[in-house]
Parts: sequence; structure tokens; C-alpha cells
Amino acid sequence: MNILAIDTLTSTLSVAAQGPNGLVTQSFTGNGPSHAERLLPLIDAAVTAAGFTAADTETVLAPEGPGSFTGLRLGFAAAKALQLSGNCCFIPIPTLPCIASQYEAWNGNIAVVIDAKRERFYAQLFKNGAPVTEAFDKTAVDLLPYFSENEEWLVTGYGTSAFKHTDAISQSSIRFRFIEADPLSFAYSMITYMQKYGNVLKNAADYAGPQYIRKSDAEKD
Repeated sequence: MNILAIDTLTSTLSVAAQGPNGLVTQSFTGNGPSHAERLLPLIDAAVTAAGFTAADTETVLAPEGPGSFTGLRLGFAAAKALQLSGNCCFIPIPTLPCIASQYEAWNGNIAVVIDAKRERFYAQLFKNGAPVTEAFDKTAVDLLPYFSENEEWLVTGYGTSAFKHTDAISQSSIRFRFIEADPLSFAYSMITYMQKYGNVLKNAADYAGPQYIRKSDAEKD
């Protein structure tokens, strides 16, 4: 199966393609052209190296969210365009469970956090690989009661340093271990996540759009 995964969640833009030639990843980090300008060349390079063309994509993956408005919209638009132009299957991948799945060897509690700015975090808690909370948009102070004090927690995601250095977390007696997730690995992780959980994931026909959690400023007004 020709699979393309598009990751637009962070300042590191990455895509992964799996085809006849195996698995190939392409990424871009830094200043200069925007993600929107860089995305199509990265897709073309990845699928070509993997042994197929964008038009031959059979399944396209993009982050479902939560995450930044701009990043989620870009990934959704690119995946939707490929689906409509090539009639491929579009499967959105839930961001926080996918990040948690990278740490399946950790037998215990995992908290996945993404720095949502304004001193808030998108977060979800897992135990032995299974979610034990919904996805939140909360401050560190509001998240603290969800952590049991007599257990150790692995905290991972994008923005773990910001979470670690909040007063609520730095002054807590809870045992935390912090590991910043590698943004270069998320596109690849979406493919492995789909291959493992594809039977329970939504396809584009059931997909209303990205999971933002936080309302935009326009919606608040």
C-alpha cells in the first residue's frame, strides 16, 4: 500500500511515505519559505523516493489535533486535496494518542502535553497505553489534580520544558520524568499508528475537520 503521512504540527515540517521502495521521510526545519510553500516539494521528494507518485497515494494521513490552528488546517487541506484529486483514503490521526504510542515500552503512566501558548497546554493522560482522560486545554495548575502523587509519570510531547518550568509543576512533589518528543518522528509514527489501530480510526467520510479544542478568537467574540 502507498501511504503518505503529512505532519504540520510544529515548526518542523515533515512527511513520511511508505511504498515499493520502503519507508522514506523528508523534513524541513528553519526560517525562510513557509510550511505551505515547502510542503508540496517535500511530498514529491518523499513519494518519489518511496517508489510512487502523489497521484498513486492510496492512504493519506494528517494530524487530527489538538494542535495549532494554522498547522492543523494546512495538514487537513493538503490531505483533503490529495483525497479529492486521487480518490485515496484520508485518515486523520489523533495527535496525543499517537505521541503516546511512541512510548509503549514505558509500562506505566504517560502524560502527553503540547505547549498551547498563553500558559496553557493541550494534554491527555494515559495508563499502560490506554487513555484515562479526554484531551484537555488547561493550565498546569488545572492539570495537576489529574496526576496521582504516589506514581511516577512520563511527560512527553512538544513543549515539555515549558510545562516542567511552570510553578505548579516545578514545585510539585509528584515524580515526573520529562522527555521531549522528536518532531521528526511524528510523520513516521502516524503510519505505524494507522497500521496498528486502523480498524478503529475514522475515515474522511466521518471527519468534520481538525480537533481544535480551543475556540479561535473570532469564535470567542
